[in-house]
Amino acid sequence: MDLWINVQTLIWLFPILFIFHDFEEIIMVENWLNKNRHEVYKRLPQKLADRVVKQFSMSTAQFAFAVLIIFLFVSSSTIMANQYLTHGAFANIYFFTAVTLTFFIHAFTHIGQAIFFRSITPGAITSLIIILPYSLVL
Repeated sequence: MDLWINVQTLIWLFPILFIFHDFEEIIMVENWLNKNRHEVYKRLPQKLADRVVKQFSMSTAQFAFAVLIIFLFVSSSTIMANQYLTHGAFANIYFFTAVTLTFFIHAFTHIGQAIFFRSITPGAITSLIIILPYSLVL
């Protein structure tokens, strides 16, 4: 595998794959919640359903802004990991490891939601075809 992909390539793929995954969420979340609000209340206890609906009741623009903030962490962790490989001034592989591990674990929440709601939920498709394979290779 080293012939076609190396560690530095894997590091720089992280922000790109993060954006693919979060575009899926940005595009789907508002519409999905509007269509499935009743299903959330049907399957979850009232207090938990209220919390979920409140947390995700935002416009697409608001959700995109939240993703932008997270993307800043993803980008900075990527730059620091690259600095680690090139012995740069801002070298830190641990931050990158923590952020990518969080990304990997986050995929299971999407997959779990899809199983729980028995439907495609925002982020489930890219969790299966992008996050899990990337994380396992990384």
